[in-house]
Amino acid sequence: MASGLPVIVPRSGGAYEVARNAALTFEPGDSDDLAEKLQALMDDPGLYEKMSEKSIQRVGEFTWSEAAEKYLDFFERVVFR
Repeated sequence: MASGLPVIVPRSGGAYEVARNAALTFEPGDSDDLAEKLQALMDDPGLYEKMSEKSIQRVGEFTWSEAAEKYLDFFERVVFR
């Protein structure tokens, strides 16, 4: 995502939670669904560009300081209680 490339993720798991609407999604285990998404990106330059822009925007929502704050909060709540 940080490189500005479109992303395709399965509709479950961590990648799906991170990517949100900045990625095309496919049904886990459905290779035909994945192939359709790949083909759509290759056939539609507008879709490719749109998803590239969404990738860059989504990555911008993550910072090292935000990650550090979340880890600190977690440790304070769970480990150091």
